[in-house]
Amino acid sequence: MIELNDDKTLFFFDRDLEPVLTVKSGETVRIRTKDCFSNQLTGPQDTMDDLDWDAVNPATGPVFVEGAKAGGALKVRIDNIEFDEQTCSATGQDEGVCGNRFTEWATHYCKIQGNTLAWDERLNIPLRPMIGVIGVAPEGTPGSHGGNMDNTAITTGATLYFPVAVDGALFGCGDMHAAMGDGEVSVSGAEVAGYATVTLTAMPELKLVNPLIENDTHFGIIVSAESLRPLSWPFSRWSTCWLLAPASPRPTWSCCCRWSPTCRCARWWTRRRRCVSWCRSTCWMPSASRCSCKTGNEEPASVVLAGSFAFGQKETAPRIGVAGRFGGRCE
Repeated sequence: MIELNDDKTLFFFDRDLEPVLTVKSGETVRIRTKDCFSNQLTGPQDTMDDLDWDAVNPATGPVFVEGAKAGGALKVRIDNIEFDEQTCSATGQDEGVCGNRFTEWATHYCKIQGNTLAWDERLNIPLRPMIGVIGVAPEGTPGSHGGNMDNTAITTGATLYFPVAVDGALFGCGDMHAAMGDGEVSVSGAEVAGYATVTLTAMPELKLVNPLIENDTHFGIIVSAESLRPLSWPFSRWSTCWLLAPASPRPTWSCCCRWSPTCRCARWWTRRRRCVSWCRSTCWMPSASRCSCKTGNEEPASVVLAGSFAFGQKETAPRIGVAGRFGGRCE
């Protein structure tokens, strides 16, 4: 296993950043990460007014993965998440959905005790480990490359697949949480420094449009856009058709694109050897092995702030919902 410390961090994913580490495809890396405040808040003596806001949501990296090629994909398996013993949470006036309850910034520090977070003498919260910032370098911004997704499904045992825009992928991760509600609606979770152990595998033949996530029971598609409304309907149709694709040894599917000016189909194989192809589409049909995508005039949505996330059981119909708070500088 390779160890990477947090001496070098990035605050935005960029193709021009110099890699801090080069690894072979399939190698496992134990990555030291800072909390979302870059470890600036260590106790009650530190205030939000003194915070350097240009140093929030850091990711350790970037890591150059040999064999990762532009136009392919990077597979990231999350093997383990380890935490330091103290977390920090913060909110304040006009911040989040409860911002009207505050007149100034408020911070709260907790200790991790076993599998729980000791909020105070009366309340212990079960740990819910996750990685908030994770992704690769985009071809340009905005892009479908991951970033500050704050998705609670990104935890130990999950595997993510990122579209690769530049050779080497330039992977990074950080901003871990000991616990967080879906959506991080009060600005922060239980922010914590620690270690993320990941296995990075180049998949140059896999063509993706958006990041995918898989665990033992579910598949997920993570898509971001400037606003949810123009994305939710076609995306829900797209993800539903994908998750409900019929099981057979080698079924072939093609799509009639109405939401992308060019065909960007991908092929996906599960453990049960199901196969489907997809792109930004609202119309699916079983057909020959070629893609029958038609061009259209609509521009695909771009990735900036809001997002839609589909997460469905492998054996049942999916449930479509919203997850993530796509703020911060790692976009």
